[in-house]
Amino acid sequence: YKKIVCELDVAACDPTKETEAKLRELSLIREYIDAAKSKVELCHEPKKGMELYTYAKKRLSKFQCSSCY
Repeated sequence: YKKIVCELDVAACDPTKETEAKLRELSLIREYIDAAKSKVELCHEPKKGMELYTYAKKRLSKFQCSSCY
């Protein structure tokens, strides 16, 4: 996640529509990762946590394939 954020062309101004869409998607993915961690650590629901984490990884994989996103 952090490596992909570092690779984005973000500047101290309004992003392009493409960059803005990527930032929104990455924000959502980060929320899924945080929810997965909470399910495991706070709710003691490791199965649900892994489901959320796996889903976040699936969405994140779209960024690692230039023809996928």
